[in-house]
This record gives sequence, structure tokens and C-alpha cells, in this order.
Amino acid sequence: MAPVNRAVSGIFGGADTDTKFTRGLAVCALTAVHVAASGALLHVAGGSVAMAAACLVVLVVLLAAQCAVLLGGTGQLVFVRSEMETIDGKAQMAVKAAQEGVGPVALSSLLDFWLLFTALLLSLGAGVTVINNLSQMVGAYAQLAPTAGMVTHSLLKLLACMNTLGRLASGALSDRLAARVSRVMFTVYCVAGMAAGQAFLSVGVSETAPLFGLVVGVSCVGWMYGSLFWAMPTLVMELFGAKHFGANRGLVGLSPAIGGYLLSTLLAGKVYAAAAGEDNNCVAGGACYRTTWTLNAGLGCCAVAGFEGLGLGLGLRVQGLRFWD
Repeated sequence: MAPVNRAVSGIFGGADTDTKFTRGLAVCALTAVHVAASGALLHVAGGSVAMAAACLVVLVVLLAAQCAVLLGGTGQLVFVRSEMETIDGKAQMAVKAAQEGVGPVALSSLLDFWLLFTALLLSLGAGVTVINNLSQMVGAYAQLAPTAGMVTHSLLKLLACMNTLGRLASGALSDRLAARVSRVMFTVYCVAGMAAGQAFLSVGVSETAPLFGLVVGVSCVGWMYGSLFWAMPTLVMELFGAKHFGANRGLVGLSPAIGGYLLSTLLAGKVYAAAAGEDNNCVAGGACYRTTWTLNAGLGCCAVAGFEGLGLGLGLRVQGLRFWD
């Protein structure tokens, strides 16, 4: 039994934090594999009570092993968020790099950058879609045809006003909530609002009386569009430092241009053309853009997930780990 005792002592005995972290991740991965395998086994066994009990016992053992690995030797949990950077030397280097600033060349190798870029591409691209297609949106409804020019002009004014208010109010509101909500998480709410505006345009605009729905949807999209344009430079500064802010801001600023082309020109253009007649003029109401708004709402949810990745408290980079509150 001596080899077994040494193995158990080596796994659950005292160790430095780096070793404990590695062991904890290994046992956690093993637990996840067991859960997936248990589901398959229970399906094959037809919901056998004996099989379920066996899987549960193994799961309890694995959870106990996680506790033993992380608690062994010290009697207390090892990993506190404010102390995470002491686990790995790469983390300390990443924190120092974030403080000093990340240059535009190194920016392309950071997962944080691609999460931010893609999330802004999807969310701001959805806003550009509304701005670029507002006139055709109004013209698609026969009820608005007699006053289409006036309605379009009014909605453009409304969009511009809400865009401006979103830029002005978001900064003040974010400062007020800073003690409870980080700027990254505040931006998550703005992206979710953009997705909600797209979803409302998809399902909330009545075919018989579309004006009210258009006003609500355009107002929401305009406000969130302005909020996201406020958030863009702020997040670039906080995530990648001030030293190379100008160049980094320029790179991230490409996201709405690319998103506008993909979602407004390509996606919305194809959906509109598919519903239009031979004269390429769609007057089918919501059918002219409903698929576009639905897809934009779904892509907005993906953008929320991207910003959630930025706001978890762990900024995971391709070159090392960065831990911050």
C-alpha cells in the first residue's frame, strides 16, 4: 500500500498555489467528463436506479476530491480574485502589460481584443442597419405611403436625438453605477438593449398601424447606438491602456464599418430583395425586414456573450493570463 499512500499524499497533500490550481482544474475537468458520461450511461441504461446511484456516488467522490485538492494543506480556500495574479508568473506579466499599455501590433494576438471587436461589430452593425434602411422601412408599409417622406424625416430626427441622448446619458449613468457595475458590464446592458430593439422591430411593429412600433423600435436602437459609441473608446482605454490609445481606438473603430457592411448592405439587402417585386421595391410591410431584425437580435445575443467574456473578472489572453477585479 506504500505506493498508494504516496500517490494519495502527493495529490491531496500540501502544495504551492500553482500546483493546487493545476490539480483543481484537472479534477474539475474530470468531473465535467463524468457528468457527460453519466448522461450517456443513464440514457443507455433506460434510467436504471442502480446506474443513477452509482453515477451519483462517483460524482460525490469527485466533488470531494476537488475540495480536498484545493483545501489540502492549508485548511482554507486558496484562490481569492484579488490574489489570482500571484498564481502564475504569466499573469503578473500580463497585468504589467495592461498597465503599461498594449500596442496595436500585439493587440491582434489578444482574445480580449477579438471579443470586443466582434461584439461591437454585431451590435453597432445592427444599429447601422436601421440608420441606412430607415427610408425603405417606412416605404414598406402601404399605410404610411401617403406621408412616407414626412414620417421618414421625423424618424431620422428622432433617431439622431436618441443617439445624442444615449451618448450623453450613458457616461453619467455609468459613473453613477461604477461602484456596483463595471463599465464592461454596463456595456453588456447596452448591447442587450440593442438586441431588444431589433427584436421589437421584428415582432412589435403592427401591420395595420406600424408607426407606433417604428417609433419605439427606432428610439431604442438610437439610444443604444449612441451608448455603444460612448462605450467604445472607454473600453479601449480600460482594457488596453492609454499609451497606444489612438492607434488601438482606430482599430476597434473599424468594427461598426465592417458590421454595417455585413448586416446592412449584405444581409438586409438580400432579405429586402427577396421580398421585393420585379421593380426591386418591397411594399410587403414587415416581411421586407423581419428576417433581418430577427437575425440581428440573435446576433445581438452573441454580442452579449462576447461582452460577458470580457466582464467575468478574468481577462483571458492568447499570450498568458490576466487577472483583474
